[in-house]
Amino acid sequence: MTLEMISIGVLLGIRHAFEPDHLAAISTQVAQENKFIHQLKQGIAWGVGHTLFLVVIASIILLTQLHIPKNLELIIECSIGILLITIGIYSIKRNVATEKNTTSATSTLTATKKSFLIGSAHGLAGSSAIVLLVSTLFSNKLTGLVYILIVGIGSIVGMSLITSLFRLLPSQKNKRIEQIAGVVSIIVGILVILKTINLF
Repeated sequence: MTLEMISIGVLLGIRHAFEPDHLAAISTQVAQENKFIHQLKQGIAWGVGHTLFLVVIASIILLTQLHIPKNLELIIECSIGILLITIGIYSIKRNVATEKNTTSATSTLTATKKSFLIGSAHGLAGSSAIVLLVSTLFSNKLTGLVYILIVGIGSIVGMSLITSLFRLLPSQKNKRIEQIAGVVSIIVGILVILKTINLF
């Protein structure tokens, strides 16, 4: 594997992190944090969860020659849309509750775990596509798995970049952004579901 291929893999991972459904999901998590280090933790947790599940599922598919039915792929993709709608609604409700001081803030540890789980779900949904891409690039399965890991590392870098952008925003505006992120997450979730339904 050449340095050029490694660089392309990292760039693919970074680009992958900037996909609309990923942006919508992580924005709802990051916007609730005021400190940069906590925001960065959300992005890294999402990226690690995404990479871990991507590598695990891809390993199973590559090593066992497992064929995932198209309908199952679509169901998993549709579940991502439902997840986006759910976290969008929760984000809006949390924001309203916080403004009214009816609930205490979510702990950073709990929020980080949530980001990890959301990233894991996205990793599961995207595993088939990345395996198909790697299969066309490499004949050696081990090399393919290493490349998937490189792409995953790129997604962690990408998510870190995304969360770093929140540092440019005044902390007092984060709550408004959290509401906007919630609405966007719901809209993207609906679009994902509609797109998936059309493919059935």
